[in-house]
Order: sequence, then structure tokens, then C-alpha cells
Amino acid sequence: MTKVIPVLRVFDYAKAIEFYIDWLGFKIDWEERPDDGPFQVRISLNEIILHLIEYRDAGSHGAWVIISEFKNMVPYRKIISMKNSPFKRPDLRKVPHEPNAISMTVADPFFNRIEFRETMR
Repeated sequence: MTKVIPVLRVFDYAKAIEFYIDWLGFKIDWEERPDDGPFQVRISLNEIILHLIEYRDAGSHGAWVIISEFKNMVPYRKIISMKNSPFKRPDLRKVPHEPNAISMTVADPFFNRIEFRETMR
């Protein structure tokens, strides 16, 4: 099976951890945090893998990642919405041109958007 791993540019380790680990529930698979240079962290949530990187030449802030076939989005949204967090509680929306799909979009502190989509059967 082929996997695609999005690389998202971030610029603050503590904010990235607060958003992706503490709020969204990802776990750290590995990280590289040299004392004298930018960090990179690979995180995952179930089958989802994201690579967070601080390197200036690693892309631009404001990426948009769509995660399709997410499972159990309604309970997941409830869990993250109940957390005492400074992040906005996401809304569920219908997906245009996909009549049986719902989506939930979150924006990280670095202007990247993560859209979770689930097809309701």
C-alpha cells in the first residue's frame, strides 16, 4: 500500500505539541530537536501520519490537508470539544458533491488546515 505523508511547516514546538498532541490526540512517533537548529516531529493518529517541520525552506504556512475515510468523527469531535483548550471547537459540515459525507476542519496555530472527512453509510 502506498502512503502519503503530508509535511506541515510549523514554527513553535510547544504550540505544535499543544495543538496536535494535547488537543487532537496524535502521538509522537519520533522527533529530532537539535539544540542549535530547527526541529522535526513525526506524529500519528491511527493510520494518519503527519510530519511537522520547522525548517524555513520546507514549505509555506497555510497548507490544507484532507483526511478521507476518517472513522467515528462525531464521537471524536465530541472528545476534542470537551477538552479545556484554547482552540476553536470545530463544526460538522456536509461535503459538497459527496452527499453521504461529513467533514470537520481545524486550523492549527500556523495557518495549516486539517479537514477530516467521513462517509456515512
